[in-house]
Amino acid sequence: MQTKTLYHPVNLLAIVGVAAGGYVAIDEWFFQSSFRTNDGIVWTLPLISYIFLALMSTGVSILLAAGKIGRIEILEKNTKHLLCLAIGALLGAFAALSTEMGSSLNIYWLIFSPNLTSPIWWMGTLYFIELILLAVKFFELYTNKHVVNERVLAWLTAIVAISAALVLGSVFGTVIGRVSYVGLSASVFTLLAALASGIALVTMLSAQAVRQFIMPYFRLALAILLVFLIAGFIYQIRSTVDNEVITVSAISLILLVAAIFLASHTSVMSAVLALAGILYAEYKFVIGGQLFTLGPKATWFGVEQNYLPNIYEYGVLILGIAFAWLAYSVLYRVLNK
Repeated sequence: MQTKTLYHPVNLLAIVGVAAGGYVAIDEWFFQSSFRTNDGIVWTLPLISYIFLALMSTGVSILLAAGKIGRIEILEKNTKHLLCLAIGALLGAFAALSTEMGSSLNIYWLIFSPNLTSPIWWMGTLYFIELILLAVKFFELYTNKHVVNERVLAWLTAIVAISAALVLGSVFGTVIGRVSYVGLSASVFTLLAALASGIALVTMLSAQAVRQFIMPYFRLALAILLVFLIAGFIYQIRSTVDNEVITVSAISLILLVAAIFLASHTSVMSAVLALAGILYAEYKFVIGGQLFTLGPKATWFGVEQNYLPNIYEYGVLILGIAFAWLAYSVLYRVLNK
């Protein structure tokens, strides 16, 4: 997809978004904590912004690798486009995560004091490795030199990307004291969300030939995710587990169903609805699992809490998406000079 000049309206809107989100980041890092977090609800919209963009990057990276591994001509022809989408989404995810961490010192300690038993540390490390692998591919395309065998690099990218999505889910699936998270289903959800959101992004931003090729996979990925969410919803409404929250929203289900039915008529709108449905599904999953406060802290916050994002947290979501778009635009332009 051509992004035209820097002064294209979409790019100008993204610059405004980065500026607004950058203000939130600076304020959060150096002046005050503005997010609606506490010891009961520690993961809010800024982290969900990271999850949304990181998983999206995973899905695109898997498509990119599949094109080379399976020698799929239409995907190989669009390698530059897919690569820049994957890198852009991942850079946007890291921009959101760095803001969510609240301090540049927190970023420093995360990098230089590794905890090898922590799923969170492994999640960040695997996504950083994925970024390095994508950067190697970018360097090869830019210089027209191969430093790693193409198929080997594709396999490594696919393995690391899939592992990163699964480990991201395990951050929730292995957490103590949150009954709505625990179990393998958290990792299944993040992997399915990665595939669906990555394919949706490519569907929304690619040329017509790519859309036509990918449309059956787009519908299939959404259908599998939809079935998984419906099954989870049925399980949760019938569950007798104490303090288990329904983390599947009817809004997400409606958006995904609408995306599937509109796919044959308007692929761009269908992809937009799909991404909105996936983002809200991730939001409900992360927030819903924290609404019941267990243990001694229940006396501080009450047994059940509520949460709505504030303007600063929406600013982080805007920062991540805008930064991802600008990164894609610049990288794609560089590769096509």
